[in-house]
Amino acid sequence: MALVLLVEDEQLLRWSMARWLEQAGFQVHQAGSLAEAKEHLHQHCPDIVLLDLGLPDGFGLDLIEEEKQNLRESEIIVVTASGHVEDAVRAMKMGAFDFLTKPVSQEALLEVVEKASAWRRSSRDAEGFRRLTESKIKGPLIAHSPAMLRVLDQAKQVAAAPTTVLIQGETGVGKEVLARFIHANSPQASGPLQAINCAAIPEQLVESELFGYEKGAFTDARESRKGVFELADGGTVILDEVAEIPLALQAKLLRFLEERTLRRLGGTREIRVEVRVIAITNRNLEQRVAEGHFRSDLFYRLNVFPIWVPPLRQRREDILPLARHFLQSFAAPLG
Repeated sequence: MALVLLVEDEQLLRWSMARWLEQAGFQVHQAGSLAEAKEHLHQHCPDIVLLDLGLPDGFGLDLIEEEKQNLRESEIIVVTASGHVEDAVRAMKMGAFDFLTKPVSQEALLEVVEKASAWRRSSRDAEGFRRLTESKIKGPLIAHSPAMLRVLDQAKQVAAAPTTVLIQGETGVGKEVLARFIHANSPQASGPLQAINCAAIPEQLVESELFGYEKGAFTDARESRKGVFELADGGTVILDEVAEIPLALQAKLLRFLEERTLRRLGGTREIRVEVRVIAITNRNLEQRVAEGHFRSDLFYRLNVFPIWVPPLRQRREDILPLARHFLQSFAAPLG
């Protein structure tokens, strides 16, 4: 039950508002002056403060200014006389949740208080999940839902060993973010991280990007070049959109996963590298295997430690924290 501190000097209005709120299930404490409100704040931590601006012993905004510390966990709703909306706007700039103008109707009061209460609950839930995440798992991931906390537990487990990981999930669920989290929390974190999108590279170039090439291997190969596996030696390779690797090249990738050795395109020398491979796909690899588009033996080599990242619709507790994160990320550069 949310606790509301109602600061209003008009006794009849205060009584009516308190009654409406109590009938709606809120616990209400009343104050008729700034002094009474301050005394209450020193003893209690209300979820919501309904604050009249015109009080007998001062201006309501003084309470916001003077009691910042005691109000840090409260949502403030300002109640102001009609024609003084500029004061309400000033209060909003000071951190108030919303405002009401007098005369206050029961419908308007309950609507704004219930919104503030819902916001407060979601904020507390998000903060609780955030603290739980931080206490259990190190990393710059935004995850507050139980579903994502389970995913992060899996990621933390596999990060400790150089096991091959297959991350699956719909487009946009954060698969690459999770892959980078695994690398950052692994013993290879100080080593290089190489990521390659297998769908974004022309089919004829995928092999040279993965395994490198020797000078003279093809017309424009004027010098030898390392592929991502060599560049990531001692670290991690992220194979994004792994389902799109051409079928003809899958045998070479399978051999590398089995032996951890490779030959550059046009080369004869076996090169040994130690890397962790994290494969990512939004496709159903088992279905691709059944359709003949993906080798079954390669699928089993990649599917050593599978992680499924649920879509946002299945972890709605993450929506508000993600929205806040992106708002903050874009606000500064966009001014």
